Amino acid sequence: MQTTTAHPTMIPLNKLHPSPFNVRKTSVAGVDELAANILAAKRVIQNLVVVPDTSGKKSGFGVVAGGRRLAALALLAKSEAIPADWPIPCQIVGADEAAELSLSENVHREAMHPADEYIAWAALVDGGMGIEDVAARHGTSADTVHKRLSLARVSPQVMALYRAGDLQLDQVMAFTLTDDHAAQDAVLASDGDPSVWTIRRALTGEAVRSNDARAVFVGEVAYLAAGGHIRRDMFSDDTYFEDGGLLTRLVRERLDAVAAPLRDAAAWVDVHAEVLTYQTRGLYCAAPTVQGEPDAATANTLAVLEDKHAKALAILRKIEDAPASDDADADDAAWSVASDRVEGIEDDITAAHDRLAVIAPEAKALAGAVVALDHTGEVVMLQQVIRTCDKGKVRSTATGQADHSEAKASGDPQSVKTDLSAYLTAVGQNALAENVPVALRALAYQLALGLIRARFESHGVEVSAVDHARLDGSRTLEGSEAETQRNARHDAWDAALPADADALWRWCLAADDTTIQALLAFITARSLNGTHCAARMAPLLAALGVAPVAHWSPRPDYFARLKKQTTLQILADNGHTDPSFAKLKRDALAARAAALLADSGWLPPTLAL
Repeated sequence: MQTTTAHPTMIPLNKLHPSPFNVRKTSVAGVDELAANILAAKRVIQNLVVVPDTSGKKSGFGVVAGGRRLAALALLAKSEAIPADWPIPCQIVGADEAAELSLSENVHREAMHPADEYIAWAALVDGGMGIEDVAARHGTSADTVHKRLSLARVSPQVMALYRAGDLQLDQVMAFTLTDDHAAQDAVLASDGDPSVWTIRRALTGEAVRSNDARAVFVGEVAYLAAGGHIRRDMFSDDTYFEDGGLLTRLVRERLDAVAAPLRDAAAWVDVHAEVLTYQTRGLYCAAPTVQGEPDAATANTLAVLEDKHAKALAILRKIEDAPASDDADADDAAWSVASDRVEGIEDDITAAHDRLAVIAPEAKALAGAVVALDHTGEVVMLQQVIRTCDKGKVRSTATGQADHSEAKASGDPQSVKTDLSAYLTAVGQNALAENVPVALRALAYQLALGLIRARFESHGVEVSAVDHARLDGSRTLEGSEAETQRNARHDAWDAALPADADALWRWCLAADDTTIQALLAFITARSLNGTHCAARMAPLLAALGVAPVAHWSPRPDYFARLKKQTTLQILADNGHTDPSFAKLKRDALAARAAALLADSGWLPPTLAL
């Protein structure tokens, strides 16, 4: 029986080869890195276990444990980094114990935890070894070293949870977004097993990602030049602009410069230092226009186009009236050419008329422009628009009447106006859904406005793919009878309508006229939106017979949101002038005002339509 040698024997590399006794048959990654490590150390630190092998053409030794080291050494020899006969420390064992030793080494050895590796690399750097030197010694890149160093420097609590298996590597990577151990531990305090998204969100705070439209618009160079700081995620392509306030200021400054030339031609210019969202667009609408008189050149252009149109139309009609020939494809091609010609001329005529459109005189003083960003970070401008809540002023100016509803509404703070407007919208939606005749007429009116190019005259119905079922943020609506009725109706229709589009079409075909009419009324009601301007709904509410005074009575929470002096003035205007009121605290005064004005018919300015 052959026995194991007590001390390592130096055997030339070219005398070593893989042994069939090696139980590991699957290749192991990391050979390049191991080769670099061996080369940097200038020696093999751990002995190879070999068995004498004379079965081949040349005598030598089969490696039963250390196949990965042998592969790394062969790679070095092939590249001539080491000589082919470089002496390798080996432990010689007998053939009868080779397989058992190979199995023992591969199965029973305990792999190093990644955390130990990260910390060991950090110790090398802390000890004075350069990043490039560490990378070269371990056959990797400097970027990989930087990443492992960042992992090594997470908080002790994060590292301990990683070692214990309570945190995964992707979670630890997310924690490297900051070096602040207190911030890392605070995330764990709020959630013992936070998701990667939660970690990133918590550690980036108000920082803005580089793909945000504002960051794209300003650019990293300009942001850094202004004193901003960048945070880079080493494990992804994400970059963060840490100073959101500075970024917003830079966006506004640049957009203000873009807006400057517009200020001379517009009554106002609103600059939004952000992406122009659908909600923001809803604050504006196109200013009404009238057709201006064409000058001589435009009149001549229109005359020429009309003449061309008449001739092209005559050719098209001639082709249509001609008997079919034997070549149907040729007939179709001739008709297509003539039809395209007619449509092209009609488009030119429409464009010429559009160029004659000018803002209606009654809207000129209210027309302005909006400057903001689109989602790609490009500048977007809306010109010749009016603010949505100014549409009533356009109507009143055109008829020579003052818009009292807007004047009255000026007494409520904006948050209260929005609250009460949302509440009144819900009341209007309920009434509209229950009144099929008026709902269908409101629907017809809204659609017909497009035919007469007067969409700005809307009474609040916004028939489109937009669903105004959500009316968040109204304390007045919350818990009210209006909300209960509204939710019940929504729930009933949501349960009745199929969720699949094809199934919905089959349902509509099978439904009777009464059901379809009720559905149209519900959809029309659901599209009613007066949350930003209750006054626009006044004509519709009047037709429905909805009197706000029947749905709202003075409440303490309303007066609690007003200035004390405003509440005192309201009481005085309604004959309540007790001097002691001025000494009451706001909450007490609010309760007193609600009690005194109950059943008086008094309405807040927003609801006094």
